[in-house]
Amino acid sequence: MNEIIQLLDILAWPVVVLTLALLFRIQLIALIERISSIKHGKTEIALNEKLKSIADKGSNNDTPKETPSTETDEKKLIYDLLDLDPLSAILVTWVEFNRIGRELLGIEPRSSNAVHLIGGLRDREYISDHDADILNMIRGIRNDAAHLRSDDIDLQTATKVCVILLQIISDLEGKHNQAG
Repeated sequence: MNEIIQLLDILAWPVVVLTLALLFRIQLIALIERISSIKHGKTEIALNEKLKSIADKGSNNDTPKETPSTETDEKKLIYDLLDLDPLSAILVTWVEFNRIGRELLGIEPRSSNAVHLIGGLRDREYISDHDADILNMIRGIRNDAAHLRSDDIDLQTATKVCVILLQIISDLEGKHNQAG
């Protein structure tokens, strides 16, 4: 009998903690997703560094948000898709970027990869080095969205990625219209 009491005494707190974790799992998950780093003493672990760097660059890019009255059908579709499936919104926006980039460079579909497309746009000065760096980071996120269906890409990150891509697409379309 003494052993049972000792076992219950040992297991009481872990059971309470586990029960609370199960009851508040949604709130705990949301809290954990907002953690960008963990620090203890001199050791620090950065979480979601790639996503954070994209978000930071997007904030520094001063990308204006479109007003609904100036949205094209493609932009409206992308904004609507963000609410339904943020990962698919990234993919659709990337496809649109890919289309305009290939048109500008006169590249046939499937004739080169995204690295060559971004490099070609930079080499012909359709985009800056800064935009090329951002596009290469977004390319990594696009790969995660397409192949891994990564849970690390939340709605906020997907929105920032899509807004940045839409701004670059808009700039490229303006250059395409000037050239055409």
